[in-house]
Amino acid sequence: MASVKEHLPEAQRYVMLADPLQGRFDPAQEDFNTVEPMALPGVEDWPRLRFLIPPSGLCCVLKPIGALHVLATSAADAVIYLDADTWVLDRPESLLAAVDRHAVVLTPHCVRVSEHPLIATETMRSGAFNAGVFAVRRDPVAKEFLTWWGANMLDPAKMSLAWNYDQGWLNLAPTAFPDLHVLRDPGCNVAFWNLHEREISASPVPPGIRAVDRPVSLFHFSFFDWRTPDRLAGPHSKNLPAPPEVIRQLQRRYAAALQASGADEVETWPYPFAHFSDGHPVREVHRDYFRQRVDGRLPAGADPFDVTLQLPGLRGLKSLRRADAPMVRAMRYLRQLGRKG
Repeated sequence: MASVKEHLPEAQRYVMLADPLQGRFDPAQEDFNTVEPMALPGVEDWPRLRFLIPPSGLCCVLKPIGALHVLATSAADAVIYLDADTWVLDRPESLLAAVDRHAVVLTPHCVRVSEHPLIATETMRSGAFNAGVFAVRRDPVAKEFLTWWGANMLDPAKMSLAWNYDQGWLNLAPTAFPDLHVLRDPGCNVAFWNLHEREISASPVPPGIRAVDRPVSLFHFSFFDWRTPDRLAGPHSKNLPAPPEVIRQLQRRYAAALQASGADEVETWPYPFAHFSDGHPVREVHRDYFRQRVDGRLPAGADPFDVTLQLPGLRGLKSLRRADAPMVRAMRYLRQLGRKG
C-alpha cells in the first residue's frame, strides 16, 4: 500500500480481507480502508465458501465482489485492482488512460506469440489474461462484467485450480463485453511470465527500469518469497531464464521492503479456516466429499467445520471430519471401481 500511496496519492485505498481481523491489527491506525468479508455484497454463506474453496481461491472471489463494493459505497469514477504482491514503481499512466476510455481493462500475460516453451504451456493453462491487475470504471458494462465474473467466483463448482480459479473465466470476457480493452503496455504488469519477451534495461530516471521503450510502472512478484530474494518466482525459478541484473536488484529491494513492513510477523498469523473445530486439517478429500455428497443437504446455518455436525443418511458416514479416514477412503475407492466395472 505504501507504493500505491506514493504513486497514486489521490486514490482511495482499500484492502479486502478473506478472513476476520481477529485483532491482528487496528484498522483505525492504517492509512487505507479495510473491508472485512461480511461487508461484501452477494455472499450468503461464508462458512460454506470457506470450506469448499481453498485460501488462494477465496482471495480470487474477493476481486469482482470487492470492486463492486467500492463502486457501490464510494464516489470513485474507476477502480484499479492490484494483487497484494504487485509493487507500484511509477504512476500507471497507460492503465489510467485506458480505464478513462473503456469500461473494463485487462492485462495479458504475454503480448507476443514467440514465447518461452514452458511459459507458453503454462499460459494456455492459466489463461490469456492475468487477474492480478485490472481496472473498471463506473459504467453499466463494468457492473455487468463484475456481476458475471463474481457469480462464477461465488459458485465453488466453477472454482477450479486447473483454471487458476478466476483467470480461466476471463478468457470469455472479450467476446461478451464490447467495451473491454486489452492493455498491451510492456511496462504494466511485468512479471516472470513475460520477462522473456520484454527487453528490460536500467534507466537513469525513475522508476529506474524500462521494458522495451516504456517505464515499468507495475511489477507483479507472483510466487516470490522474500526469504529467498534471489529467486524471482520461488520454486518455479529453476525452470525459467535468469532475470537481468536490474530485476535482481529490484527483487532484493522488494524483499527488504516486505521485511521492513513486518512480513515475518504476518507469516505467523494462522489461517483460521484451515482446520476443523478439533484442529484436524481440512484436506481436499473433505472438500470433494462435501461437493459430491453434502452440498445442498446441510440445514441453514450449519457449520461444516464443526466436528459435532452429524450427517445422517450418508451411507453410515455421520461426520464430515471422517471423510479422510483410511477405511472410509478405501470403501469409496472400491465403490468407484465397482461403478467403472
